[in-house]
Amino acid sequence: MKPFSCLAAFLSVLWLSLLPAIAGAQDLPPSQWLLSLWGQTAHYAPPPWVRSRELEQEVEIFRQQGVNPNGVETFIYEYIPEGERFEDWSELYAIYAERRGGVEIEEAVIGIYGIFANACEEALYQEIEAPSRDRAHFAIYCTRYIARREYGEVAVFSVVSTGELLVRNYYEKRLPAFSRVSLNHGPPLPVAELEKAIATVRRFEVK
Repeated sequence: MKPFSCLAAFLSVLWLSLLPAIAGAQDLPPSQWLLSLWGQTAHYAPPPWVRSRELEQEVEIFRQQGVNPNGVETFIYEYIPEGERFEDWSELYAIYAERRGGVEIEEAVIGIYGIFANACEEALYQEIEAPSRDRAHFAIYCTRYIARREYGEVAVFSVVSTGELLVRNYYEKRLPAFSRVSLNHGPPLPVAELEKAIATVRRFEVK
């Protein structure tokens, strides 16, 4: 992905020793959840903060289906920790789907990155594994929101293109603002949390 090759190399060098630990993370709930999407089924892991099978005790849920301004059918299913508000969450886990054909994975990734580039003082892209024609795994580090300068964000994504569907499973965590330079010392959240978030979204499948 040429637009991000320099950033991907930058972060990969910083955390080269982190990636094997991510690949081997095993502390995930054994269950896998299902969500129907226009005749196909999304298979996804529970949100990273969920510790039991009593889902309603640990999450708030938002669901919406409709058509966006471009005439594309969309579906979103979001989770945040129980007791928080969707206007001001600390963690968010979601499935977002669009029903349209002919979208290349690279085009989808560039579109997601563009959202962060517009909202953040600096958005850094990290390729978690090399993308294929129908799947991409990556992270984006928002050093500081433009609108809320005291906060930044780490987000991890799994994007799948299958048939007429483009679907992404992602996790976002808000943090105190950080800098590119601070990344020389590692990610802005505990390594174990980053490992678990990446391992969670990598389990995502659409069948």
